[in-house]
Amino acid sequence: MILNFDQVTHHYPGDEAPIELPSFALSSGDRVLVMGPSGSGKSTLLNLVTGAQPLQSGSIELLDYHYATLSARQLDRLRADHIGIIFQSLNLVPYLNGFDNALLGLQFSKRRSARSPSQTQEVLQISHGLGLSEALLNKPANQLSVGQQQRIAVIRALLGRPELIVADEPTSALDERSTNQFMTELMESFDPSEQAVLMVSHNPLLIPYFDRVLELPG
Repeated sequence: MILNFDQVTHHYPGDEAPIELPSFALSSGDRVLVMGPSGSGKSTLLNLVTGAQPLQSGSIELLDYHYATLSARQLDRLRADHIGIIFQSLNLVPYLNGFDNALLGLQFSKRRSARSPSQTQEVLQISHGLGLSEALLNKPANQLSVGQQQRIAVIRALLGRPELIVADEPTSALDERSTNQFMTELMESFDPSEQAVLMVSHNPLLIPYFDRVLELPG
């Protein structure tokens, strides 16, 4: 079991009622899509899974680590070591080239860095699967298209083989053709023998790429 998310609710100050989130579990090879209207709790769910938001009630367990027993610092370390995140805003450094942006994820985790002894080779291997040439990897991020930048973000998330890949609306800036290409490449790049994918999106075109869909009510 990679992730167990059980009976979790979250209450924001000023709201009348807490957000009740569905229980689910992820094992190696699982691909789960979270969908729902604005305000349904999609971002809250991701923030709780990544430890960016404190757990108020219920249980979240990642690789036998129970979030309720961990400090904020320990949650930060757990996230860096075991979760690869593809942000909606991508969070690339504009003046760094694709190689350096991809390698940033390893700087925060000795564990993932140790799991990627030949880092340049791993970047090239993943980028090949994503259809990104070495020439493009040598360009600054601000000279790449949105689709190319998103592929850099995927490489950064996959480096060091974190067990859980989390993606927040990664296709929001792509047209239908680019979305299908991106999703095909992503699903072919993650390792189902030891990794799982959890993605949030409002785009129904993504449903065929996933084993399960969690629909959050409005």
